Amino acid sequence: MNSRNHEIVICRYREDIAWAEGRNAIIYNHGEPIQTSLRQVMRPNVGREIDAFFTHIIDRWDSLADFTLFTHAGLDHAKGHAIEEWFNTTAEIVVPHLVAMKDWDENFRIKHNSPWLENMQAGRLKPAKLNLDEWFRKWIGITLRDQPGYQFSCGNMIGVTRERIKRRPLQLYRDIRDASNYCDDPEETHYMERMYLYLWGWPAVALKNLSEN
Repeated sequence: MNSRNHEIVICRYREDIAWAEGRNAIIYNHGEPIQTSLRQVMRPNVGREIDAFFTHIIDRWDSLADFTLFTHAGLDHAKGHAIEEWFNTTAEIVVPHLVAMKDWDENFRIKHNSPWLENMQAGRLKPAKLNLDEWFRKWIGITLRDQPGYQFSCGNMIGVTRERIKRRPLQLYRDIRDASNYCDDPEETHYMERMYLYLWGWPAVALKNLSEN
């Protein structure tokens, strides 16, 4: 086990977080308050993971852990990996499973599958204000029109070092959060799921894909 200190940042709405008890974790709660021994930060129900993750980065800019695991509370994308696996490495970024794909249409909109397609059709998932190419160009200067696809870790579960987080300016995290906090289920959370690796330095980064163990 490496010696760097770590912290788990949990985005919660109504999921069970019993798995986190006894760990060095903090909950950003978009739902009802819960009984827990963990620190609980109540947040308005907007922005989902972007709000939780980036609020933590903004508020803890000068006291971020050496390594932070950002995750939603459900852990359904952990792919059977124990939480300790995220920390038993010296990699700069750790993900449970890396996929490569091109899932945008001719208008650079994500071609959602079920259940997200149904959620969008029903008005629960709100369409992003920018298309995917505009989003990548606006925030990190990458043009998807020039890319055959991208690599990302499904499920908004990613561990990253403090140094990688701080390679981007604090104001960028504020701006992305503000651009996404307009409803409880913005499509921008799907955009960020696809952009986290690039935001934090992919491919020029030491990455650990736990599914390759």
